[in-house]
Amino acid sequence: MYLIILVQFIVIAFLLAIISNEYLSNYWMQVWISGKAPMLAFLINGQLDSLLIGVAAAGTLLFVNGAIAQTKTQLEPKKPTIIMDIRELERIEKKVLRKPNTPAEITPKELLRDLEKQEA
Repeated sequence: MYLIILVQFIVIAFLLAIISNEYLSNYWMQVWISGKAPMLAFLINGQLDSLLIGVAAAGTLLFVNGAIAQTKTQLEPKKPTIIMDIRELERIEKKVLRKPNTPAEITPKELLRDLEKQEA
């Protein structure tokens, strides 16, 4: 959405620069506009188009900077934080690091604790 607004703004500034350039180089256009619409002469005397081009350039930089920052935040997934008791970690390590040929040594208390955790 911002890109569409920025493109429209740049086109308007460009068209204003063209009209302003014609106004500054054509004496008869200056006479006609100063007689028919003196306030229009203030808008197209060359100062407003420079201001609009500067604002468009600054807006472009801000837009590109925002787009780059947004893509950086989307590429970095958040890592989950896991908090656990050291005894629980030791128990998991024993289960994972046991030898594959030996059966798992689970006491009945540990089995009940695992079942209660699964139910909860």
